[in-house]
Amino acid sequence: MLSVNLECEVPYNRTITVKLPKEVQPGKHKLIVVVNEQPLADIKSEESNADALNQLAGALDLTEEPLAFQHRLREEWE
Repeated sequence: MLSVNLECEVPYNRTITVKLPKEVQPGKHKLIVVVNEQPLADIKSEESNADALNQLAGALDLTEEPLAFQHRLREEWE
């Protein structure tokens, strides 16, 4: 799994284009987009990344139990 952290300006038509890094192989992938509903300008600069991430806690629908997901990924590496 690859995590890409981007900041972007969302235009009025709400369309963005993302160019993925070379590490992402062509083919079918599942992408998860998390949008912080609070604009970056409103986030206090002293707020840590952990605090910002905790604002999203419970906002994602998990398709698999996290520990089982980790085990499955590690099995793929062997």
